[in-house]
Amino acid sequence: MEGENARLNALVVEGGKLGRSRLFDSKNLSRVPDVKVVPDAEDAALLLANVRGVKGNRENWPGAAHLVSIMAQMDDNIARQVVEDMKKNVGRYSKEKYSMMVTLLAKSSSPAMRDMLKDLYASISESKNKKIQDKQAVVLKYMRFAMKLDDLDDVMKILQKKDASPDLISSAFRTARYLIDEAPPAKRKALSSKLLQYQKNMPEENVKMLYKLLARTGDPKVLDMMEKSYKEDTKKALAIITAWGDWNTDDAVPYLFKAWKDESLHERVRSQAHDSILRVLSVDRDRDDNATLKLFDPLIADAKTSERRQFLVSAFKRLSNRPYVIRLLGRIKQTAEDQRNAVEPKFQAAEEALFKAEDKFKANPGDAAAKADYEAKEKIYNELSSQKTGEDKVIAAVDKALEKVRKTPVPTRKAASAEDRDDDDSSVIKTI
Repeated sequence: MEGENARLNALVVEGGKLGRSRLFDSKNLSRVPDVKVVPDAEDAALLLANVRGVKGNRENWPGAAHLVSIMAQMDDNIARQVVEDMKKNVGRYSKEKYSMMVTLLAKSSSPAMRDMLKDLYASISESKNKKIQDKQAVVLKYMRFAMKLDDLDDVMKILQKKDASPDLISSAFRTARYLIDEAPPAKRKALSSKLLQYQKNMPEENVKMLYKLLARTGDPKVLDMMEKSYKEDTKKALAIITAWGDWNTDDAVPYLFKAWKDESLHERVRSQAHDSILRVLSVDRDRDDNATLKLFDPLIADAKTSERRQFLVSAFKRLSNRPYVIRLLGRIKQTAEDQRNAVEPKFQAAEEALFKAEDKFKANPGDAAAKADYEAKEKIYNELSSQKTGEDKVIAAVDKALEKVRKTPVPTRKAASAEDRDDDDSSVIKTI
């Protein structure tokens, strides 16, 4: 026993030379560290036992896991031994330790590792134990990038399960989303009919995920059907609006804009549509100028109130100095100026009429007709004043937005999306 522990500790100390910060840094896991470890089945067994917490110091297991992964990359036989151990002792691994091992193994450059992970996944795919399903979710996360569109059926069957763990459902959804996004556009739209077949017998909470997947196909028939559906059943409205927002493309904007304008919808639903539009429009994509103008012009024309025009300005001001941004903001300002010019003579006439009615009412305070006339003209004056003030605010907002946009350089590279951050391996490692 003393000899085993000494040998284990020597290996862990050697791995410890990498430094804890590097062991836990996902950016460095893609490289095989310069650690001199001779592949040895006995060493692998000893280290695996330590990772499971059976032998050795528990504080050493992260270093041990890292060394096992290095050995697995150096020798496929040891890699198979590691996977067999994880299949046989799946219940003895904590979720965190299992996640770390899968993360490290998935980084292997071994061509055989992909098939080994598939084998590992298959060995636990039928389990109804939610703790084991959580581990299945981790393996699926790393398998998804090697999966093909034909695997979508198997993934969707997971979403139909009523007894699947939340982690497994989440991993299945992300995998399905990835497969749809990676499909060629022509095939992507054709997937909508297949996805609809899985709605039958799907748990209600998972139908919301199905909406998100359907939206990502970009099939106009399905999008129109979703729009009709939420109008007929307002309970579905929030789920559908959220799905369009999750799609997060310019093509979703017209649908979201219609929902935001629909005053028959619950305020929470309209608020979700509002936030989704803002998020989609404010993504600094490398858009085609003419196509973007063609897409957004109807939105500007349809924004018939100063409130809606200010809303569009608040989205566009977040973008960088691109030609279409300058032109769109210019069109919003022109629309606001046209509206203000149209209101101005009416406002002046209403102001003059109000002064006359006020003088008449003050001269005859007991005259009911004079009072009613004064109140009616005051109401008209206030409405026109509000319109004029609203357009003035839009014009001022556009000027500030243009000043900001012109100072904002076009980004040289695309920033990581929320989805990329969600799938970052470091989120697994940092839990340990």
